[in-house]
Amino acid sequence: MGWERLAPAMQRAVWDAGWPRLWPLQEEAIGAILGTQGHVLVAGDTASGKTEAAFLPVLSLPASPDGFTTLYVSPLRALLNDQYERIRALGAYAGVSAHLWHSDVPRARKAASAEHPSGVLLTTPESIEALCVHRALHLPAFFGSLRFVVIDELHAFLGTERGAQLHSLLERLDRYGGAPARRIGLSATVGDRAAAAAFLGEPCAICSGAGPRKGLRLHCRYVPEAGGPVEGGAGEALSPSGLGADLAAVTRGRKALIFCNTRARVEALTYDLARRAGDPAAYLPHHGSLHLSERGLAERSLRAGGACSIVCTSTLELGIDVGGVDLVAQVDCSHSVAGLRQRLSRSGRSPGRDRVGQLYATGEAQLVQSVAVVELLRSGFVEPPADAGTRYDVLWQQTLSEAVERGGLPRDEVRAPEDLVAHMLARGHLETARDGRLIPGVEGERLARRPDFCACFAADPAYEVAWGARVLGHLPPLPLYRTGTPLLFAGRPWTVVEVDHARQRIEVEPGAAGHPPVFASRGADVHPRVREEMRACLAGDARYPYLDEHGSRTMEALRRHFRRLGLGPRALPAVVALEHSEFHAFAGDRVANTLALLLQRESGRAWEVTAWGGVCTPEEWPPLDATLRRYGATPPKADALLSWLMELVPDHALRLPKFGRHLPVRLQREMHAAAVLDVPGALQRLADRT
Repeated sequence: MGWERLAPAMQRAVWDAGWPRLWPLQEEAIGAILGTQGHVLVAGDTASGKTEAAFLPVLSLPASPDGFTTLYVSPLRALLNDQYERIRALGAYAGVSAHLWHSDVPRARKAASAEHPSGVLLTTPESIEALCVHRALHLPAFFGSLRFVVIDELHAFLGTERGAQLHSLLERLDRYGGAPARRIGLSATVGDRAAAAAFLGEPCAICSGAGPRKGLRLHCRYVPEAGGPVEGGAGEALSPSGLGADLAAVTRGRKALIFCNTRARVEALTYDLARRAGDPAAYLPHHGSLHLSERGLAERSLRAGGACSIVCTSTLELGIDVGGVDLVAQVDCSHSVAGLRQRLSRSGRSPGRDRVGQLYATGEAQLVQSVAVVELLRSGFVEPPADAGTRYDVLWQQTLSEAVERGGLPRDEVRAPEDLVAHMLARGHLETARDGRLIPGVEGERLARRPDFCACFAADPAYEVAWGARVLGHLPPLPLYRTGTPLLFAGRPWTVVEVDHARQRIEVEPGAAGHPPVFASRGADVHPRVREEMRACLAGDARYPYLDEHGSRTMEALRRHFRRLGLGPRALPAVVALEHSEFHAFAGDRVANTLALLLQRESGRAWEVTAWGGVCTPEEWPPLDATLRRYGATPPKADALLSWLMELVPDHALRLPKFGRHLPVRLQREMHAAAVLDVPGALQRLADRT
């Protein structure tokens, strides 16, 4: 049994916590960590005790007095702050200290940790990068005794730039220890366990034992937008009265998290709900553009006694502690099954409590997508990590960072391709030393010392928004913000008093009304499996007991409409509405992007991607159906078609990650194509239709 393997100090911690037993997941993880020498994936449901599953056995082993024995990595600083107290309390039983290290930690506290490094270090990938670049001399003392790396919310790193960065950093840290550290991944939402295990390394034991049994009570309401769209963010319709009235009713007297897909929606809905409640503290906003103190206020309010709700984006999707939550609401479907699963799991965390979810759909496509995501959730499907090709941007960053850390890199240890290295040499990012090593060039030194070098994700340009000494958050510096502008921000109405461009500051004062801010963020891509399930929902005849009467009637009307176009259980996988020049492909966004470019090449006009995973153009184009059938019957070679389509994409329109601007144009275009297009998938969709 796992209990018997634990050190007496950890057994005492379990006893003091009042646990009647360890969960099967914890028993399994304890056996894998203490009984093997490989890496471990702990893939358990939310609130199944994954943190204890990792740290009870890790803290059962003797810790080195010199250097950090365990590195705990999290994608969020707020999550680190929460877990710090939890891990510090566990470590106290074994006499093991815990140290918090990220950009919000005061310098004096970091200095104390640096003076006596031991026990557990809790940090982010960006802070590890900063240690490598700015404190390279500390690395042997910090990580010479490193035995374990615990990666929380592992799914948040898989298939991302941050994941590629973290993987590289962990390999770099292994040079300082006598043996590579063992990696323990924690996640409740892994869509591809083999990919997660590959990220951690081989051999890898996968622990997926049961945790607490949780029921799910789910309801979905269709509340179509009143009066059509109102601009907010990327043209999204905002808070209609039907939505606000129903949300106010179902959340009254309860603790709730209300998830929205955009920050603009959060601001509009928070204000609407607080106004209905007659209490500005009853509903508080939480999103990435708000200042840390504003987000902290919302978190503390929900943890405290009494009824309070937070209207939020994905900032509260992961495991930040906000106490017991009675209800999770989702306004328009999350972009992924994984996202909805994470969000719903924020409720019912207390023993014996079911998870309770209230979904809202404000448009026809959102209604069908909501049903599709729920059906996939019930089937157990979770999206696998995205494959965006080679992360040349991370290779660029890691090559320069490692050259700074080590004072130069031997040529045979450089992982970047030769043409990228040649480009970095030509641009002064690197230089060749007399002994042949690659060292940072003048431009490379300048870039590596920039405050934003250590993060591989881009931060939008922003002005500070302040009411006197109180900083509310940050907004993009758009021309529409000028003196007298009415603004909704931090859940309240304001009037812009002054825009100070020199100080990059927007001064506001309380106002009577306002408009939600405009943000430039782009929505996440929808996985092909979600769109395929949308097609299956429309082609089938199933009834959904969680869908309200209005939604059920609308679903039947949509089924009749698409069947008139030819969609059915054994019919075409995609249909054309010629009178509207629409092609409903029910494909993932990369296939839809490819179809839009293909039809642009054929028609000479712009085509837009639709929420149905297809394309449309404002003006009628009669050759649409014949063109699609021609490509389906006699498709060109995929490589040739990709080359033709990329000719339509100017350099300034390339979708590039943060460090993509430092790459040669050939690699920039390759990265854009890998991230945005799927030519083989588009040709297959057209072939299936013929």
